[in-house]
Amino acid sequence: MAQQRNQLDSEKLSCSICLDLLKDPVTTSCGHSYCMDCIKTQWDGEDGEDGKRIYSCHQCRKIFTPRPDLEKNVTLAELVEEMKKTGLQSKQQRHKRITHGKLSLAFTLLFCLPPGSKSPGKMTI
Repeated sequence: MAQQRNQLDSEKLSCSICLDLLKDPVTTSCGHSYCMDCIKTQWDGEDGEDGKRIYSCHQCRKIFTPRPDLEKNVTLAELVEEMKKTGLQSKQQRHKRITHGKLSLAFTLLFCLPPGSKSPGKMTI
């Protein structure tokens, strides 16, 4: 139960653009939070059909006119730092650990076990 709660907390403190834990978190007026660089990069690249800049929320698509001035959300930044101290991971970090862990295990099993064996043996290269 605690692990499930921690996973939910990790997801809530992750940026929906980069999927990593929030870095310099900012919160838009619609309540969604992003890394400062992620949302700025998105907004710098958004153009409307008439060539005018569009500034919208990545999650709910609310349009902001004019472009909002974003300030660091200090409370979220402190929560993210606390999460880092407890060793919890974002989706992207868990994916890397799980995927690369399985790949490493598959490589070990494929190349380090003698045929028909369930335990490692000596290998001469």
